[in-house]
Amino acid sequence: MAEDCTVPESPKLGEMAEEDLWELINDNRHRISLGVRPGVLIPYLRQARVLTEMDEDEILSCHNLTNRSMRTSYMLDLLRTQARNGAVALLEGLMIHYPALYTQVTGRPPSTEPSRFSGLIKYTELTEYLVRAVTGMQAELQEARCEAGRKSARCASLEREVRDAAALADEADRLRADNQRLRRHGGSLQRLVAELKDEKCELYVRYTAAIEEKAAASARLHDLNLQVGGTRRTTTRTTTRTTTTTRTTKDLLRT
Repeated sequence: MAEDCTVPESPKLGEMAEEDLWELINDNRHRISLGVRPGVLIPYLRQARVLTEMDEDEILSCHNLTNRSMRTSYMLDLLRTQARNGAVALLEGLMIHYPALYTQVTGRPPSTEPSRFSGLIKYTELTEYLVRAVTGMQAELQEARCEAGRKSARCASLEREVRDAAALADEADRLRADNQRLRRHGGSLQRLVAELKDEKCELYVRYTAAIEEKAAASARLHDLNLQVGGTRRTTTRTTTRTTTTTRTTKDLLRT
């Protein structure tokens, strides 16, 4: 016959020995110190009579405990002095207020059934505490939902802002590209203007040279005209003398 391989169920927390309970807690001390806020657990621990009012003041107000992890760790040290009751009360407080952490520490599912508790608190007091705790957790859950709604709305607003910023960035890129294109076009126009200025200067030089050449030609023409006029007058006088001489000669020959 095949052997029965069923794993025996682990004992309930209320049935575990003190050293086993504290070994379980100490193995998870770092996780508990990081994940627990002392102010949340202290009301239950006070009602279970494993912490005093003086203990509470010391945990929450001691200047040497500079952060939450140190306060939680000191609370564990105080609970250790309460032997088995301190361990049981701590685990029950985790089961109420930190169910996920309770499961990580103990490997057991949490429960708020009064029968699952050890009896450190009277049944009526435990029931009232559980009602207050559940009411408080429901209020916290509602607040968390409202906060989630606010954050969701904020995220939607930020997403719109991101989209608007992206659109502005695209527009800025387009304007930057247009500006670069216009600057290149302006540079080409400046080069064209410079070329036209050079051409204008060259034309001005050529025009000035032409004016000077024209003035020189006019002066030369004037001189030539003067020379032609002198030549004409000389020719006329010579012709007149020749005519006169010819007439005189003719007259002499007749006589």
